[in-house]
Amino acid sequence: DRRNAEPSLLLAEAYRAIGDEEARREALVEASRLEPRNLNLILQIASVEQASGEIDRALASLRRAEELDTTGRVRPRIAELLVMDGRMEEAVELASDPENPMDADAVLRITDAMAGLAEWEAAAAFLEPRAGLLGDYRVDYVLGTVLEEADRGEDAQPFFLSVLECNEERPGVSANFMQGYAGGWYDMLPPETTQLMEVIQGEYRSEEHTSELQSLTNIV
Repeated sequence: DRRNAEPSLLLAEAYRAIGDEEARREALVEASRLEPRNLNLILQIASVEQASGEIDRALASLRRAEELDTTGRVRPRIAELLVMDGRMEEAVELASDPENPMDADAVLRITDAMAGLAEWEAAAAFLEPRAGLLGDYRVDYVLGTVLEEADRGEDAQPFFLSVLECNEERPGVSANFMQGYAGGWYDMLPPETTQLMEVIQGEYRSEEHTSELQSLTNIV
């Protein structure tokens, strides 16, 4: 059935397995022609094009995907590619649309693209006005790192200190495990024991935070 995209998708997977990215792209394009409103398919095409260094092609695919996107996940990818293409002003303008504000994950993704090019001043200028608005300690930590790399150590200090004082758990993780014992046996323990438990928990959380921030930013 020539109206069925599945054969083209299977062919694309076969080309992926043997490393023929151009043939894979052609197969994905054919599948997309048959399923023009398949957002994930268009995003796959953009990923192949980006991996091949074809930024203009990838941007064109992402622009097409943006017309179908209802989740807001495509715009940060467009901004990221604009940064990679050296079009900083366009990227910042896209990320600054007041009608469609980006969340912390999107902002960090764009910042990471800037950091990958060692554009520390541009990253700082992009992140500074957003740090107090997003309510996410990761933004403060990354901004501190960016300012440090931009030789603005004194400006970085308040952001590092704010992370040290932060009581917020990692995004998507429930609150302090001690809270489950409130009113139970935990409250009956000697103060020295509870303090030791809290220190151990604090060290564990610190390691978890550091691990996640490294995976998010690649700049620490």
